[in-house]
Amino acid sequence: MAIDKLKPTKFSGVFCTEHPDRKWLPENKKTMVKDRRLVLSYVVNGTKYRGVFGWESQGYTMLDAANKIEQFKDNAETGFGPVCLRDEKTAAVEALKAKQKSLNVEAVKNTTLNDYFKGDYLDAANENKKPATVVTEEALYKKWIEPTMGKTPIKDILPLDFQRLKNKVLKGDRRVDGKGKIYYVPKSPRTIHYCVSIVIQVWNMAFDNKVVSVQPPRRKTLSLPMIDNQRTRAFMPDQARKYFEHMDIRSKQWSDITRASLFAGLRASEVFRLEIKDFDEAAGKLFLRSPKKQKSQHLVLNDTAVALFKELKKQHKTGRGLFFVDANDNQVLSVSNTVQKAIDKLGFNDGVTDRRDRLTFHSWRHTYATWLLENGTDIHTVSQLLRHSTLAMTQRYVHPHEEKLRDAAKGLDTVFNVKDSETKESAGTN
Repeated sequence: MAIDKLKPTKFSGVFCTEHPDRKWLPENKKTMVKDRRLVLSYVVNGTKYRGVFGWESQGYTMLDAANKIEQFKDNAETGFGPVCLRDEKTAAVEALKAKQKSLNVEAVKNTTLNDYFKGDYLDAANENKKPATVVTEEALYKKWIEPTMGKTPIKDILPLDFQRLKNKVLKGDRRVDGKGKIYYVPKSPRTIHYCVSIVIQVWNMAFDNKVVSVQPPRRKTLSLPMIDNQRTRAFMPDQARKYFEHMDIRSKQWSDITRASLFAGLRASEVFRLEIKDFDEAAGKLFLRSPKKQKSQHLVLNDTAVALFKELKKQHKTGRGLFFVDANDNQVLSVSNTVQKAIDKLGFNDGVTDRRDRLTFHSWRHTYATWLLENGTDIHTVSQLLRHSTLAMTQRYVHPHEEKLRDAAKGLDTVFNVKDSETKESAGTN
């Protein structure tokens, strides 16, 4: 921008150049005039500054331009503020960024449970959780959690909100009978725990990502109802034989997966993660990769389990990778419906009304523990084989049949019979 191409104005340091074509109608004028671009050119403390102030058609005036120069010179004298248009623009951008950052921080602090659940949490869940699990969590969130605390900023959620959630779930589903009378079908304590777990997972993720600065409350402080999770049934030997005869024909892979669970006491997820290299045939061991929250560990196998994995390794099409894969050669992620359909088709759950008594895939792990106990293995050893952290966890799975308890209780009969005999003999001699 050469100074000789600029026309001086009546204001010192303010120059202009006319647009070759564009015209505009100034206020209080009756005729169009050529648009002029105003340019500042001045010296402050020996430094020359030059910059475009703006077009008159955009509202910029020569008086405003002159005042801007005076403002820059005053700033130079005081040492505060910009001394040229470029510095002013930079300062404005920085101020805008700071304001936006402040607004963002405030917005993050006020992130509601709805915002985070429907955003980052579901995105992560869709990548890392089973589709069926995500569907279940979304349904529970929409039905129970969202109406109770969905609009509440995560940082403002209180124990009272968890109490409201608990009461809402316990009250249950609203129903109307044939006479128009309203009644409610209460939900189970397990549903309450599941809902609370979802809220805590969302909150923990928000905390980890610094969306909130406070961690969620601990479960034991929320006075949640107890869950009676004890299962009282295991497969009987004849049921196991019928099941494997059926599954060997229906699905050999799921028959083998079931055998792995029964003979080694494995959870479904542990079977799915097993790789050929995890099986040490010579030592008769399996290497389990991070089962649940424990560290990776070795599991001692019985002879039946060793023979099973030896045969599975022999039949494996590549001899490496996962023992079991899906149709696309990917890791199996969930138990096939084929298993439950087989159990139900064979009538093993006929007449069963208590959910805890229903036989499922997980019942094979329970059966492993039950059969060990019934064959004389002490509960401490069974607990180690199941890799439980406490003996109480094993007692939840392992329950000897009532006949064994009854036989033990009969020991009291013998004691009382002896006492009665002694009393009668004493009375007879007297």
